[in-house]
Amino acid sequence: MATGGVNGARGASIGDVHARLLHDKALQFAFGNSVPPEPPRQPEWMKALGRFLAHAFEAAMPILKILFWFGVGLVAAGVLFLIVREVVGVRFARRPRKAKARAGVADWRPDARKARALLENADRLAAQGRFDQAVRLILHRSVEDIADRRPRLVRPALTARE
Repeated sequence: MATGGVNGARGASIGDVHARLLHDKALQFAFGNSVPPEPPRQPEWMKALGRFLAHAFEAAMPILKILFWFGVGLVAAGVLFLIVREVVGVRFARRPRKAKARAGVADWRPDARKARALLENADRLAAQGRFDQAVRLILHRSVEDIADRRPRLVRPALTARE
């Protein structure tokens, strides 16, 4: 049984198939000449701009050095300030201010009659197996109580997650 080669050539050695592949003009194996291409020349305006920038930075170097060390000093002073503030804050902690007692603290307890009626309704729904509606009833009545006692606290929802 003869072995199959590339492109169905039977009985041909690998060397023969490789030689045919290299001599196929439809495929390109060498990219250009053996001489590398000449790099593009830099335009004169770019050279002039480079020389100008080099001279400008060279002239500004003393000022840039001063600005650099000034910035390093500012960063070091900032770090030192943060460290000193923490040490002083721990060592000489201020005493917490006493909270002013509110006059007339609101009584958030619901009316006993309304609470019993709410729980009876929720128990009735739960006994029927409608637990989700029982929980929803308690939730909505609770939100209504909050809205009655603090009108601006509960606002309409803008999304379903709210």
